[in-house]
Amino acid sequence: MALGAPIQAFFPHRVEPSPDPDAALLRAVCATVEGRTLALSFARMESRAVRQAVTQLVEVLAKPA
Repeated sequence: MALGAPIQAFFPHRVEPSPDPDAALLRAVCATVEGRTLALSFARMESRAVRQAVTQLVEVLAKPA
């Protein structure tokens, strides 16, 4: 304490960041080997059309029966 006051005295109102819903989603995807493999493979796809087709396929597969 060079100034004789704690750091908190200079920053009395700490603003907590709001939770990011995308971060929670990414954590869920990365929590499994399959999710990590899917994410890595998707990122390697160069064709936008292929990425869109894969996205549509996954959306259909994810819908409840």
